[in-house]
Amino acid sequence: PEEYFVHESHLKHDVVENFRTLINKCAGERDIDSYITKNPVLLTAVLDIENTGHHAAWVIPKKAIRPHVSEDIPGLIPDFLVGGKNSFGISWYVVELKGAQHELFAKSKGSLYLSTVANRGLCQVLEYMHFCNKAQLMLRDVLKLKDFVSAKAFLFIGREDETESEREKFLKSAFNNINSHLQIRSYDALLRCCDRILGSYRKTNT
Repeated sequence: PEEYFVHESHLKHDVVENFRTLINKCAGERDIDSYITKNPVLLTAVLDIENTGHHAAWVIPKKAIRPHVSEDIPGLIPDFLVGGKNSFGISWYVVELKGAQHELFAKSKGSLYLSTVANRGLCQVLEYMHFCNKAQLMLRDVLKLKDFVSAKAFLFIGREDETESEREKFLKSAFNNINSHLQIRSYDALLRCCDRILGSYRKTNT
C-alpha cells in the first residue's frame, strides 16, 4: 500500500540519534514501538541486515493478519510487516519488538537458556510466520501485500553487550545460522545498519 512506502534515502541523522538515545536508556517495548511507528524508515535497516539490496520498502505497523476468533484462537497482530523490493521481486518480513532492557538469555547454575521474554517473542514470531505462509492469498488480496509468497522474520531484543561471553555469542550465532528465515538481533545491530545507510548516502552526496 502506497501510504506505507518508505525509502532508506529518507533516513535522517537526528532520527537515528534520537533512536540511539532511546535504546541507550534501555527503553521498553512500548516506547520503541511508538518511536518506530512515527519513524518507519528505521526499519529499512532490516533489509540492510539481510544484505539483499533494495529499491523500495513498505513498513506496515499493527496490521491484523488474523482477526480474533475465540479465546483459543486469538487475533494475530505483528508489530510490523516490512516489504523490500529488489531486482528479484519483493521479500516480506515479520518484525517483533521486545524491550531494550530485556535479555536474550537467562542463566542459572551454569545453565544457559532463552529468557522468558525472548521465548515468548520467538513463539509469537513463529505463529505469525506460520499463519502468513498459510494465508498468502488473503494477504495479497485483502492487505494488498504485493507478490506475497512467504515471510521471514526478525525478533529484536536487548543489547549486544549482554552476549559478550563466547558461549552466549556461539548460541546466538548458531540459532541465526540454523534458522535463516528467523533471526534474533539486538538493537545495536539495527543501529549499526542505520549508521551504514547514513554513511552510504553521505558519501553519495559529497
